[in-house]
Amino acid sequence: MAWQGRQPLCYPHEVAWRLPKRLLLPALTPLYRVQASLYSSPVFFSDSTDNRYNPPEQHTGAFKVFYAALEDVGAICERAFPKSALEFVVESQLAALLLWTLRTTRMLQLVDLGGAALHQLRIDGQVNTTPHIPYAQAWSHALHSALPDVDGLLYPVRTLPNVQAIALYDRAIDALHEADAFSVPLLAWEESDTGRDLRQWAEEELSVGILPDEAEP
Repeated sequence: MAWQGRQPLCYPHEVAWRLPKRLLLPALTPLYRVQASLYSSPVFFSDSTDNRYNPPEQHTGAFKVFYAALEDVGAICERAFPKSALEFVVESQLAALLLWTLRTTRMLQLVDLGGAALHQLRIDGQVNTTPHIPYAQAWSHALHSALPDVDGLLYPVRTLPNVQAIALYDRAIDALHEADAFSVPLLAWEESDTGRDLRQWAEEELSVGILPDEAEP
C-alpha cells in the first residue's frame, strides 16, 4: 500500500501486535458537537469517506463514526475553524450552526491517538493532521477490526491540540443519550469562564476574524 508523505514505522495491518494505549471515558461525560441547524438530533454517525477516521474507500460501509469533542471550544474548532491557515470566516457560514451538548450513558473504551501513546503504534502525529485522509482512515479501520471491544478513538483537535475529541464507532451507539441534549446557536456562544463571545475568542485564540457578509474580500 502506498502512502503520501512520511512512511510509518509499522503499517495498519500490524496493529494487533502493537497493544495500543486505551483510555476509559466515564459515563455521563459531556460531549460537544457543532452541526447544521437543520438536524434535530446531535447523534449522527457519518458514513462519508471524506471524514478522517471513517473507513477508507475500499471498505466503505464497514462502520460509521460519530465525531464530538470533550470541550465546547474543541467542537467549535473541528467544525467552524478546522484549518490552521484560516484567516477569516464569513458570518453567514456560522449562522446556520448549532453547538450541541449531550452526555455518555456508559463508560467508553477509547484508543489514545495523542502524544506519547502513538509510540506504541509506531506512528506519529501525522495520523491526526495529514491532509492525506486515507492514511488516517486505514489506521482507524485497522483498529476497529483488530480491537472489537474498543468503542472509538481519542485524538487531539487539529487547530487546538490541547483539547481532545473522539471518533466513536457505531457499535457504541448505545453510549449516547440525546433525551437531555440541548443546543445553542453557535453565534450566541460565550466562553463560560471569560464571557468572551465567539468573535472575540476566535480573534484572540486562533487569530481568525469573523466578518460580516458585506466585508468578504
